[in-house]
Amino acid sequence: MKKNKITLQYERQLKYLNRKIGEWEKENEKYSLWRFLVFVAGIVATLIIFPYQRLVAISVFVLAIVTFIFLVRQHLKLRKKIEKYLQAKKLKEINLARINLDWEKIPETVINPDLKHPFENDLDLSGKYSLHRLIDLSVTREGSEVLRKWLSERQPQYAEVKKRQDLVRELTDLRVFSEKLLLEANLSIKSKAGKWETQKLQNWLAGDLQENKLRGVFRISQMLALFNLVMIASSFSGLTPSYWKYTLVANLFWFFLNDRYSKPLLIETINIELELERIKKLFGILEKFDFGHREKLKHFFHNFRSPENSPSFFLKKIKVLAGRAGIRMNPAIWLIFNALFPWDFYHALSLLNYKQKMKDIFPLWLNDWFETEALLALSNFGFINPEYNFPEITKETETIISAQKIGHPLLTMEKKVCNDFEFQAETGTMIITGSNMAGKSTFLRTLGLNIALAYAGAKVNADQLKIPILRLFSCIRVSDSVTDGLSYFYAEVKRLKKMLIELELNSPIPLFFLIDEIFKGTNNRERLIGSRALIMALSEKNCHGLVTTHDLELTALAEENLKIINYHFREDVIANKMVFDYKIRKGPCPTTNALRIMKIEGLPVDFTE
Repeated sequence: MKKNKITLQYERQLKYLNRKIGEWEKENEKYSLWRFLVFVAGIVATLIIFPYQRLVAISVFVLAIVTFIFLVRQHLKLRKKIEKYLQAKKLKEINLARINLDWEKIPETVINPDLKHPFENDLDLSGKYSLHRLIDLSVTREGSEVLRKWLSERQPQYAEVKKRQDLVRELTDLRVFSEKLLLEANLSIKSKAGKWETQKLQNWLAGDLQENKLRGVFRISQMLALFNLVMIASSFSGLTPSYWKYTLVANLFWFFLNDRYSKPLLIETINIELELERIKKLFGILEKFDFGHREKLKHFFHNFRSPENSPSFFLKKIKVLAGRAGIRMNPAIWLIFNALFPWDFYHALSLLNYKQKMKDIFPLWLNDWFETEALLALSNFGFINPEYNFPEITKETETIISAQKIGHPLLTMEKKVCNDFEFQAETGTMIITGSNMAGKSTFLRTLGLNIALAYAGAKVNADQLKIPILRLFSCIRVSDSVTDGLSYFYAEVKRLKKMLIELELNSPIPLFFLIDEIFKGTNNRERLIGSRALIMALSEKNCHGLVTTHDLELTALAEENLKIINYHFREDVIANKMVFDYKIRKGPCPTTNALRIMKIEGLPVDFTE
């Protein structure tokens, strides 16, 4: 399916959703009116008839109440249906925005880039206009962080990369399942921050009570309650005086004396009942869905699908117990129940029992869900970009990169130019020369972003990409810092020093570096000397990479060292305008454009000099 077909499909679906929402909004207004009329008519009719026919009046009142309750329930069902369709509409609109790179309509993430990371900031992996923001669908902060971690993996592992890729591949085929899961997840969000408050659940699970004391209090309370019931029965049968009044007071006294052992857990559980209901629905989908022949997904979700550890079993039990504990919201009933029975102590012990059983499995559910969010985001990215393809992650190292029509995933189709590119293992450093604005920096980011996507397990913006496992390091977006007292040049030197330190690590994974405009913060002579020395030194290390530069003198290094090769981008001047094709070519750049740009813009440049 082509991207324009997906766009048309979304537009058709949005038209349908808008039509249904419009129809139901009209019904919603009718329900509001009917509820009002039934309520008012019931009250008025009851008041008019009551003086003459009390039985008829009561019957009319009961009928009005029953009708009103029926309308309220139907109205709530309709409101839920509208809410569901509005959320589905919102998700499809956001996906359309992702397809068109309409950043104004893509939700912003709260994750800022780590400036000390080897490549995260340079490659726009996170931040306002980033790959992470473009892909992220998470309803939890933890899920968003998992996606970020996968995209910015410093030490990717072959087995993990292949596992994620297999899972994303299977999920991409399950579009209806993925959309249902995403819809249910988004419907469960109730906080203003637009994310799940999972910490509340984790705190509830981690919270502990003095179980031994609670158990002892419960046993004594059982005996008091039994004795109290015997005294009540004895008194009402006329065998003894009304001693039950004293035993009842004693029972209440014991309850209030020891309420501190049960109250915190009961209150906490009542407060998170809604959170538990949300995850019960969501995890229920993972528990019951038939994955058919998709063995990777079956295995991945095994923590949800084990009968003895299924979410539905535990969460149903806890929901029932929390509902019973909720009688404390009605003080009169709560007081009577605890006066006659060890009500709160029993339910606190039962909740504690299920909490203890869940302590091991619940974190596994949450962690699996966080990874599921990241997998859903990557599979959705592949779905809305059908021209993208899964890369081949290889253990062979004869070829470092082999790519056909590789493009920049953060550029629109109209602005994007794709390149064929190959980087052989015998090459240490590729020097890329070219004019200003010819596409050198964009090409570095194109490679880096697609490598990051490949190691995350996602499709890449290429017809074909073959790469082994590499450690990425970049020096592209270096900035000076007035606060730290750093000049641009010194900041770049410190960055490159970090790269050399990274190279000294005892890692079997080769380093792949991307250096843009090497040492551009200093003068021509010193830049040339420093650049030559660094590039020659890198050729002796366990690394490969690209260095872009304006210094054409550096291209001569390829004649001195067989591990150094030259590539370039070029431009043409047509009708006194600079024209770029953004295609990478072998060899050093034959042209420069700085003086031409100055002349075209009217600066006093004398070409005869």
